[in-house]
Amino acid sequence: MKKLLMMFPLIALAITSYAQPSDAEVISRLKKGNAKIYSVQLAPGGGTLKKELVNGGWVQNYYRGYTIKMTTEHKGVNYILRGDYLYQKTGSSFSFKRSFILDGRYEGIPNPKESELLSLANSDLSTFLGGAYSSIVGDLEVLELAEKPKWYWHDLNSVSVRLKAVYSEKNNYTTIAKVEQLYEMRLYRDDMKQKFGRFICKNVGDTDARKVLSTKTYSSSEVDQMPTLASKSAKKAAQAKLDRLPKLNIPTFKTPKEIADYVHPLLQEGDKAKVEAFFIQTLSTKHLTDGVPNANGKYLIDRVNKGVSQYKSQYCDNLIITKQEKNTLKWKGKDAYVITALNTLEEKGQLKISSFYLNVSTSQSVLEAMKSFDCSKAVSTVDNNKPISHKPSYTGASESPITRAKRDGLKAGSAVIAKWASDGYWYPATVQSVSGTTYKVQYMDGYTASLKSTDLVLRELEIGDSAYVKTNAGTNLVQIDKISGSSITVKTKNGQMISCQLKQLKFK
Repeated sequence: MKKLLMMFPLIALAITSYAQPSDAEVISRLKKGNAKIYSVQLAPGGGTLKKELVNGGWVQNYYRGYTIKMTTEHKGVNYILRGDYLYQKTGSSFSFKRSFILDGRYEGIPNPKESELLSLANSDLSTFLGGAYSSIVGDLEVLELAEKPKWYWHDLNSVSVRLKAVYSEKNNYTTIAKVEQLYEMRLYRDDMKQKFGRFICKNVGDTDARKVLSTKTYSSSEVDQMPTLASKSAKKAAQAKLDRLPKLNIPTFKTPKEIADYVHPLLQEGDKAKVEAFFIQTLSTKHLTDGVPNANGKYLIDRVNKGVSQYKSQYCDNLIITKQEKNTLKWKGKDAYVITALNTLEEKGQLKISSFYLNVSTSQSVLEAMKSFDCSKAVSTVDNNKPISHKPSYTGASESPITRAKRDGLKAGSAVIAKWASDGYWYPATVQSVSGTTYKVQYMDGYTASLKSTDLVLRELEIGDSAYVKTNAGTNLVQIDKISGSSITVKTKNGQMISCQLKQLKFK
C-alpha cells in the first residue's frame, strides 16, 4: 500500500510536465489584438502531439487546429481563416512557437450568375477544356454548374467554382467515348464592381469527377476524319485570316513557267499578304486542310515570306531560268547561289505547287557584288522554245536539297549536308570548326572529315525533296513527305510511307 502511495506524486509530476496549453489559452492568443475576429472555433477532438526531429534533436510539438472568422471593410463580407498553432515543449512546459496558415476564404460575396460563368467559358473553350479541346468531336452536349459547385472565394476578386461538361471525345484511334467531366474554374476580376473577365481551369482530380457514359467503335479512318473543337476553331480562325487577305484573280496554269511568270513580279512587289494569298490558292493539297494551310503549308509560306523583302534587290526583272522540266523550274538571281526552285504536280486537271524554295543571300560580300550585276546581259541558260523535258518523276516533282547549294553563313555549329568522298553521297552532318577555307564536319554516325565549302551545303530540307533511304529491300530513292525535328516520313516510288530518322537519309 505504501508503495502505491509513493507512486502517485511521480504520476502527477509526469502529467504536469506534459500538460499541453488549454483551449482557453489558445482562443485567448488568437483573439488578442484583433478586434475584427468575432468567431473562434478549435478543431474537434483536441490537438495533436508529435515527436519531431528539429535541428538534429528530437522535440515534442503540439499542434492545435483553429478556424477564425473576422469582419472586413465590406459590409456583410467576412474572412474565414484556417490554421494550426504550434507549441513546443521546453523543459517542463509548452511554449508558443508559430502559427501555420492552411487556407483562407471569403464568405458573403455574391456569387456570379451561371450565365456569366458559361459566357466566359464559351469565350475561350481551349482554356476551359484544356487537352480535351483537341480530342472533342461535335459540340458540347452539356455545360452547366455542377450539382455541388463548391464555391470558394480566394479573395475579393477571385472565386473558384465547379462546372460539369458532357461531350464526345476521341478515346483512341477507333473509339469515341461520351464523357461527363467536372472542371474547376477560377475567375478573376480587377475590382469588386466589375464583372469577371479572366479565368484559368483544370480537371477536377476526384475519382468520381470523370464518368464514361458510353462508347462507340468506328474505323480508324472514320475517327481520323472527325473534326475536333480545336480543328474547327483553327479552320475558322484561318478562314477569317483568308478573308482579310487580298483577293487575287489567279488564272489556271498549264506549266511551271506560267506560274513563275505570275509569281515573279508578285515577289518583286514585296507584299507578303499577296504572296500568302497566292500560295493558298496554288499549293497542292498536301499543304492544305479544307483549303486552309496546314503545318506544311504554313512552313512553306513562312519560308518564302522571309525572303520576300530582299527578292527585288537580288533578282532581275527578267527571269533567268537555269532549269526547266515538265514539273520543275529554277531561276537564279544576281549571284550563282541565289536560286529559286519551283516544283509542281497535277491535281484534278490543275497544276499545283508541290514545293517552292526561295533563296536570298545575307552575305555582305555577295550583296556588294550584286550591285554591279548587269541584268540586261543576263540570259536564261534554258531555251524556252525547246520541248520541255519529260523526265519521269514518281511523285510529281522533287529535287535534292544539294541542288539549292545554299552556303551563306557556314560556321561552327551549322547543320549541313556534307559529301562523303568514298561513295559520293551526301549525308547530314554538323560543322565542328572552320580553319580558313576548310570545314571540319562530324557526320551523324560519328565519323569526321575536313572539306571545302563546295562539298557541303546548309541543311534546309523541304517537303518534296528527294533523298535516299536504306531499307531491307536495299537503298531506295524517296521523297520527303513530312519533317518533325529529326523524325522524317518519306514516300517510296510505289507510294509506301516510311518513318525514319534524319541520320538514315543520304542525298545526291
